[in-house]
Amino acid sequence: MLSTFEQENPWLVPVAKLEGKTLMEHLYGRFNGMYPYLWKANFTDMDAITDWEISWAEAFADEGIKPDDIATGLKGCRTMFPKPPSLTEFLGACRPYLEPSTAFHEAVAGMQARAKGENFTYSHPAIFFAAIAAGQHDIMNGSYVGMQERWKKTLAAQLAKKSWPEIPAPVKALPPQVVSKAEAIKENKKVMQMVEEAVSVKPGLSWVHNVFRKHKHVGMFSLNRAIQTAIEHDIPIPAEVRA
Repeated sequence: MLSTFEQENPWLVPVAKLEGKTLMEHLYGRFNGMYPYLWKANFTDMDAITDWEISWAEAFADEGIKPDDIATGLKGCRTMFPKPPSLTEFLGACRPYLEPSTAFHEAVAGMQARAKGENFTYSHPAIFFAAIAAGQHDIMNGSYVGMQERWKKTLAAQLAKKSWPEIPAPVKALPPQVVSKAEAIKENKKVMQMVEEAVSVKPGLSWVHNVFRKHKHVGMFSLNRAIQTAIEHDIPIPAEVRA
């Protein structure tokens, strides 16, 4: 009789398409075929096989592993592991995109696409939310070498959550506004005026700025006096006044 855990774990339930075998029994057969003699040597009796099935099935359920992930892991085993992999090694092979450096570069690509208002399909939602938690600016402008430890911790923290909200749609970038040359000149004058007004005026010397603003309409004596005062008090002299 199956325990409550075994009844609830989909990896331990018989599957009709597998002729009544469980997914774990099917995986056992795949490993046995990939590693002749080496695989069976890990198990001294049926209890050992049962223990393996239950412990790995529990890990698959906890990590949200899907059959497609198992297929990816088995394919990776062909080139990654000359000997049967441990549970940790196999989990990594099932989701190579969650390897920190790979996930980081996917996060960068995703943030760059979203900055343009483009959709991006993430291999795993934790990559997106880890990028947000680490900081979009740092992700897009930093390097993996510089952010390695921080990124590993952030990604691990997100993966530990087990569930994530839906990734929000990117905000479409607004098209650049077309401005005529005349409008650009007018806007530039406004900006320059704002800059001038933002310059702190030393107490008692506001008259110097007033003379400079009206330099075309003041006498040479007043203008020269204003220039001399500006030099003495480190007040910027406009280029048009110097001309």
